Amino acid sequence: MRNLSRKSSLGGSTTIMSIGAVLMGLSASVFAIDMPAYFNARNELQTSVDAAALAGAAELPDGEAYAEDAAYDLASANPVAGIQLDESNLSYQSSQSKFTVTGQVEVPTIIGKFVCALSGKLSGREQGGEAQNDGTSSGSDSSTANGGSGNCSTMKVVAYSSAAPAARDTVLVIDTSSSMSSLGNNRPLTDVQKAAVNYINTIARLQNDSVDRIGLVKFDETAVLQNTLTSQQDSPGYGNVLSKVNSLRLYSGPSWNTNYKAGLQAALDELQSHGRPNADKRIIFMTDGMPNQPAPSNYYSYSSTYPYNKCIDMVNNSSGVKALCTKKNGRTVCPVLPNPQITPNLIPSAATQCAKTYVDNIKTLTNEQTDRAKAMNVTIDTIIIHDPNYQDNATNIMRIMLKDPSWNPVDIAYYMNDTTGGQSFYALAYNANDINSIYANIAQDIHIKLTN
Repeated sequence: MRNLSRKSSLGGSTTIMSIGAVLMGLSASVFAIDMPAYFNARNELQTSVDAAALAGAAELPDGEAYAEDAAYDLASANPVAGIQLDESNLSYQSSQSKFTVTGQVEVPTIIGKFVCALSGKLSGREQGGEAQNDGTSSGSDSSTANGGSGNCSTMKVVAYSSAAPAARDTVLVIDTSSSMSSLGNNRPLTDVQKAAVNYINTIARLQNDSVDRIGLVKFDETAVLQNTLTSQQDSPGYGNVLSKVNSLRLYSGPSWNTNYKAGLQAALDELQSHGRPNADKRIIFMTDGMPNQPAPSNYYSYSSTYPYNKCIDMVNNSSGVKALCTKKNGRTVCPVLPNPQITPNLIPSAATQCAKTYVDNIKTLTNEQTDRAKAMNVTIDTIIIHDPNYQDNATNIMRIMLKDPSWNPVDIAYYMNDTTGGQSFYALAYNANDINSIYANIAQDIHIKLTN
């Protein structure tokens, strides 16, 4: 009896060891086959929730519901292990400054469920053999065979991601040249001021842990930094910037006073001196006129301040134009551009060359500042305001002098956003709502980053 018991005991131990060996072998197969599938699903889910968090954070300024809808739309469009995510797979948390997406999905196993099933059968068979000695019977538990209600049939994959608006250092550059009163009553400048105020107030409402900072530059014949980069946390917050915007005044000197280069340079100088290294640096450049600025020194014979005068006077000094002069009250009166009497054939080649050299110089110097912006990782958004009912004499004169009716000085502004990856906006000068909407859209076009 003792020998039989020993034999039975040894047999049971051998069976258990055999089961263990089988299970260990199958477990190794699980790691070899199922784990790569798990990590592949994990990577796919992480990519999906990262994208969803970024999409949600972008819409967070409009409200949590908008953020969640955007996150769901993007996550549901990115299947994980062939499974399309739905609301049951996603959950959200949001605050004014951060949006978090958590995703989970049950991914079918390839071999894990067979391990569980075999484990249940083997252990059930052993238990059954022992139980029969006790005069009872026992079968395989289906829940065990199926991996504990599906725990072996599937693997739970979980990932989460948080995103928040990136820190922004933005300089508003506003054209205050005399043409900004073309509609009368200082419009469209007053419309731009209201839009800029709304921009600043929108940024204040979207305040986040990253902290937006806003600066202000005005430009006409020259440029002036009105307010250094300031955050809402600085005393008195955005109050000084708002005050400076509201106090902008039009240039009161002679025309031809829209100096793109000066305005851009002043904004870049401020960003270079006070911009934060890791902030998203931006310039919002608004103008309505043809760019001009001091010409090369050899054009200063007439006026060091208004070098256009020499080009124009060269036209008036042409023999063809002089022939059109008349005497009136003892004075000689000659037509001046853009008088239609001065046709292209009356413009001397020297005047055309003067104009060409001048506009090329404007383009070169302004583009140098744009290239500088690109090197500094500064993005420039341009807002071009145009009044089709307003005849821009400066542009008309230069087109006549250049003998190029298609010449478009705004191409210089387009070079700003094309080169730096910014956006280009166009609005009718008399449409205050359009101008306001442009500034509002830029304010809410927040640039976001993952904060995991």
